[in-house]
Amino acid sequence: MRVFGLCLFLFMGCASANQAAPKSNTSASSTSEDLRITKESLTVMIDEILPSLESVRGLSIGENIHTSVLDLQELSQYTRNVLADFLTEEELLLQIKVMKMLGFFPLDFGGVEAFFDLYTSQILGVYDPKENVLMVNGTSSFSELKMITAHELVHGLQDIHFDLEKYTKITKSDSKTFYSDIDRARIFMIEGDAQGTVYTFLSAEKQPAKVNRSQLAQRNDYLLSLKTEEEKMANFIRYMAMPYHHAAQTIILYASDKGWSGVNELYKNLPTSTEQMMHVEKLIAREAFFSYYTSPEWIEVILPNFTHIFSDELGESGFLSLLADVATSPAQAMKYADGWNGDRFLVFQDNNILREPALLIGRTDWDSAQDAQEFANGWKKYLQKHVGSKWPYFVSINDTAVIYGIGTSSEKIQKATWASFQQTAK
Repeated sequence: MRVFGLCLFLFMGCASANQAAPKSNTSASSTSEDLRITKESLTVMIDEILPSLESVRGLSIGENIHTSVLDLQELSQYTRNVLADFLTEEELLLQIKVMKMLGFFPLDFGGVEAFFDLYTSQILGVYDPKENVLMVNGTSSFSELKMITAHELVHGLQDIHFDLEKYTKITKSDSKTFYSDIDRARIFMIEGDAQGTVYTFLSAEKQPAKVNRSQLAQRNDYLLSLKTEEEKMANFIRYMAMPYHHAAQTIILYASDKGWSGVNELYKNLPTSTEQMMHVEKLIAREAFFSYYTSPEWIEVILPNFTHIFSDELGESGFLSLLADVATSPAQAMKYADGWNGDRFLVFQDNNILREPALLIGRTDWDSAQDAQEFANGWKKYLQKHVGSKWPYFVSINDTAVIYGIGTSSEKIQKATWASFQQTAK
């Protein structure tokens, strides 16, 4: 799932080696006056770094970008206003509930207000392509200003040359059928381009081929090492931060091979999965994957009091965000999710409790039987940890295909799940 952030071009905070430090809880009012981020200090920073940033990326802005420094309340209101153009509050609440069922949020997580509090707390900067405005969270540490400003300036470059607004549309075939991994692949491209450019700009030789590869790997490993035992929102934070880590690494590797002109071409020939955006060789090859024709009526016949209310996909990045929480190392997390070859899930409500997810079933396919088995092993561990205390669940494997369910372990439902997902050609 990935409606969150689709229409916002953000720089989000997440601690990692050689990246912007995590956002401090210290408010601007308690920061010394000379270190407070102001519109004037933001303007000075833009003047200082823009020429070099334009040179690194090979693009020029050619016009003035408006700037604004917002407090947390203003950021929260801005986020609400933007998301309201894409989702009603009822639709947002349903997606939050589905994400709770999958474990992106803990089971005791609140609703829409809790979501906005969490989401806003992670935002360091925003670029608005409609208004051509670069916005910075004024409560961020002053030491983060260069990184934040550079990232959002690249969004300005992208907007002028590629028109970012056209990439904000949510892909769906109807009001309950989403295709989030396709949308998320675009965000991985855009945010990976922005942060990959920033890492190149901050490097000594300012060439993508010369960016320190071990530092890129350290950032990714840090993100995959976060556990919900220490940070209860780790799965969601990891999910939102991946475009600035894994995708940035992919873009740097891609630019090293194809040049920044090759990255420009991605905006004409968009990536179609987060798998492509996490593995440069799969991006170059445009590795195909399965789509699915779904038949939720198989479940509705067995459970006549249940109605299909939502459908989406997780993609490799979604599964990796979750599986990392039960992996013993970043390498094992990657192994659990590597070999993804398509997925889809369906959500049903019990008609006695409207708009409340009661059953989730899904199918995912893998490049090999070994990949499928490794995923199934990790996914069983994950479901036991995150949903086993509230819902029964199942995981079943057949060669390179895996089905799973949350809310039941019924053999009859398992058989119906196999029937509910039919592969379409790659």
